[in-house]
Amino acid sequence: MRRILLALFAVALLVIIALLWWTRSGRSRSAHDDSHQDVATEPESALRPPPVPGVSLQIDEEHEVKAYAGTPLIFSVRMANPDAMDAAAENSANEHAVKEIQAALSAGKIPKDRAESKLSVLRRTQEILPVELGDPSASWEQLVHFALRMPDGKDQPVTWRLKIVNPPETPILTLDARSTAQLDYLLDPEAAGHVTSGDYQIVAVIEVPSDSKVPEDRWHGRAESEPVKLTVLPRPSRLTPAEEENSNLQSARYYLAAKNPQHSLESAQKALLANPKSIPAHILIGEIKEEQGDLPAALEDYQVALTEFDTQYPDSDEATIYLIRKTSDLRDKLTKQTLQKDHSSEH
Repeated sequence: MRRILLALFAVALLVIIALLWWTRSGRSRSAHDDSHQDVATEPESALRPPPVPGVSLQIDEEHEVKAYAGTPLIFSVRMANPDAMDAAAENSANEHAVKEIQAALSAGKIPKDRAESKLSVLRRTQEILPVELGDPSASWEQLVHFALRMPDGKDQPVTWRLKIVNPPETPILTLDARSTAQLDYLLDPEAAGHVTSGDYQIVAVIEVPSDSKVPEDRWHGRAESEPVKLTVLPRPSRLTPAEEENSNLQSARYYLAAKNPQHSLESAQKALLANPKSIPAHILIGEIKEEQGDLPAALEDYQVALTEFDTQYPDSDEATIYLIRKTSDLRDKLTKQTLQKDHSSEH
């Protein structure tokens, strides 16, 4: 939700800047100003370097994680094309500005010659350049790896055994203004048991080696995420209720990603025993039950989570949007099921 609001704010800001630009320019009538404004500014796309894929990393959906030794984890790598997204946003803002100028021109609020001058600039669309990764002989996920960022700034390969979930079906990934991609990697309990206690700075890297045979029309280079801090702690002999809740939630998320709903449900229920008011535990149990087809039970857990969220965070609506949508969708599904049963019984 926050990302959507930021994107809308960015578009609105660009529109306002464009309007202020032509309005302020319209106050000056000098021929020198006219010629200066009309001197061709080369399209920015001609000056832009080739786009670079944007990469982000989260561990268990966080950028800073604490886990006890042996706790399974999920490494999520997300990729996008921020240059293409910025170009699309600028084009969209310019389209809005063009409409505003045309409306002002029709209303006689701006001279025709000045309107045409501004319109000629605003109508220069920014080229949206895609990023293409991989080729038929080397699928794009093979370009992804993880590194440990050392205190001296140098990187060392991550040697932990990470298993990819749901490898991509196609070897070539195209990132444009709309498309994104995500890869999830699992650190299972056995592999996690071999990770020594300590603090780790981990980055996700997309890299095409210099000796690669990737075609020239594909992206070449290196892009990396911001580091994620992972702190691995020795497991104490006894956990506090909050520690028990968090540890079991981490296991529940892992087993859900590993497509083991039964173990995920057991871990989420243990988290709920540690904290009966745990909102994420109720959400996870609802998601698991929904996946298993038990819609009434899933709806009940979503509703409990929604009530708890409203009680614990009365001044926030950030998480309730997801829960409201989930409860609404499930009510619709249950209503349709009831209608179908009634219709079948009538016949």
